[in-house]
Amino acid sequence: MFPAREFRAAGEALSALMGEPELAAWQAEGEAIAGASLRAWEAAGAYFQASPAVRRRFGAGDFARWTALGHALAADAGPLAAA
Repeated sequence: MFPAREFRAAGEALSALMGEPELAAWQAEGEAIAGASLRAWEAAGAYFQASPAVRRRFGAGDFARWTALGHALAADAGPLAAA
């Protein structure tokens, strides 16, 4: 289940802070997090909820690294939980 409500709310808040290319990259990372494992939609919801506050504190480069780290953690979460 994709966290659509969280995505929409965050997208509205972020549209005032970022340009279209950065928004597209943010969205792609969130979609990748949501698809990382069976229950990854929960992590994606948290990612979307936290994104506006994180972006207000971080510049574009640091925010991009934060989103990439979120994706990497989500990708590793399933195998780590099974270990």
